Amino acid sequence: MADATSEKSQMDNVQATVLGLSLPSSFEDGDFKRWLLHFEVCAEANGWSDTIKAKKLPTFLKGDALIIFLDCPSAVKSNYKLLIGALKSKLNPKASQ
Repeated sequence: MADATSEKSQMDNVQATVLGLSLPSSFEDGDFKRWLLHFEVCAEANGWSDTIKAKKLPTFLKGDALIIFLDCPSAVKSNYKLLIGALKSKLNPKASQ
C-alpha cells in the first residue's frame, strides 16, 4: 500500500510540474498572516506536504523576516507548524497573542 501512496504522490508532483508552479511573492515586511494565507493557497495548488512547505517558505523571506527564520532552532525550521508559529509570533506579535 505504501507503494500506491508513493505513486500517487509522485503523480501529483508531476501534475503540479506540468501545470506550472503557483508561487507567492516574497515577504519582507507587512502582514505576515495575510501573506501566509497566499503561501498556503499556492502550496495547496502545488501539492506540497508540510515537509516541503517548511523547506520552501524560507526561500520567499527577505530582510528581517529571513533573519528571524535563520535565528530559529533547527527543530523549528524543519517542522512547518512550529515554524509558522514562531514566525507569526515575531512578525505579527500583536495578532498572535
